[in-house]
Amino acid sequence: MLGVVETGYSRVSSSDGGLDELKHGDGLQKPKPWKRNGLVLTILVSALTGLIFGSISSTLTTAAVNHIHLSVNTTETASPIHVSDVNFMNDCGDSPAKARAQGCAFDTIMQLWVPPACQDTHLTDRFVAEGNWTWYADQRAHNPIPYEVLEQGEHQVAFAADHYHRAHCFYTWEALVRALRNRSPIMEEMMSYDHVMHCKMMGLQPTPVNSTIGVEIHPGYTRCAPYETWIRNLPEDEHSSRD
Repeated sequence: MLGVVETGYSRVSSSDGGLDELKHGDGLQKPKPWKRNGLVLTILVSALTGLIFGSISSTLTTAAVNHIHLSVNTTETASPIHVSDVNFMNDCGDSPAKARAQGCAFDTIMQLWVPPACQDTHLTDRFVAEGNWTWYADQRAHNPIPYEVLEQGEHQVAFAADHYHRAHCFYTWEALVRALRNRSPIMEEMMSYDHVMHCKMMGLQPTPVNSTIGVEIHPGYTRCAPYETWIRNLPEDEHSSRD
């Protein structure tokens, strides 16, 4: 914690074409031709009926198969969280040793030990590379903390520039959106309204003229859970998100 703390079917329609009426002139035709013509007509009607029903059956079968295939592909693409996964909430304990034993890693931008499911190493590495910050062991910025040491998460306190503090808030915002869009679990700070208020107040302040040291940072340990879990177990906040 910072010290400053979304298939449808297409209906297949068909027009029933009627047979042209047979005109027999003055009606003096002999009976046998009538019977023969009637037999031919019966055969034609039967054949046409078979073709129509066969075509409809084939079309409906194809549509059903396509629907099933589309449904499966949609499910695979969305990769929804299974109901059985909704009930978990991971933490990192209360010490670097316990955190490592539980697979947690130290996020240098959040300054928190983070459970595996909530780690976004791509985002963290990008922010670290773009920011090129220096952390210090003292408030006077006399003793820099090497990044290799900082990422071990063993320090009790660190000091950094105000620019880092602002980047930390934008990092939290981007990490939250990435987690929601990817349907990934979310760390506790991203569900904290107090943290939002803290970042708002800090972001509205003018940047200090001398910003070598702008924030005191105390590393901590966070929890990780799906959004479906958090909405039933929201972190306690001093600020109300309903007012």
